[in-house]
Amino acid sequence: NDVVRMALIPASRGTRFGDCSYATLAQDNKETLATVMVTHHWRNLFCHLVASMIAFALGETTYDVVAKHLQEKRFEKLRQDIDRRDASQMAFWGCLFCVNQHVSICGGFPREPQPGSPNYESAIVEYRRDTQDPVSGQKFQKCLCGSK
Repeated sequence: NDVVRMALIPASRGTRFGDCSYATLAQDNKETLATVMVTHHWRNLFCHLVASMIAFALGETTYDVVAKHLQEKRFEKLRQDIDRRDASQMAFWGCLFCVNQHVSICGGFPREPQPGSPNYESAIVEYRRDTQDPVSGQKFQKCLCGSK
């Protein structure tokens, strides 16, 4: 959620293609067929999502080693491994990149749970996870594109 709200939505707002998906921007609005479809959970770490995609491209069955390389900023090592496998042409379809967030979540947040409501304690934790930066605790800014 934080990567989408703090990076992908701002980067894909007001582009030469209008408010679009990040994939549209990254692929210069060229149609690209996916090699692999990726699913994820919003609560998982973005690093783990990226590591799992790279590990798949490298033919690995787990992503822990790749995640460690990412955390240690060993990007050149990963790039060389990808080149050795001739895997740089693989296209991954992931909804966070391929869905136009400007027509889905960019302009709003879920309704804040009210004190005294059923399961308030767990609901407020989830609400904060969906609306605040997990590091700073600051509330995400709503996108002002007007699409949603």
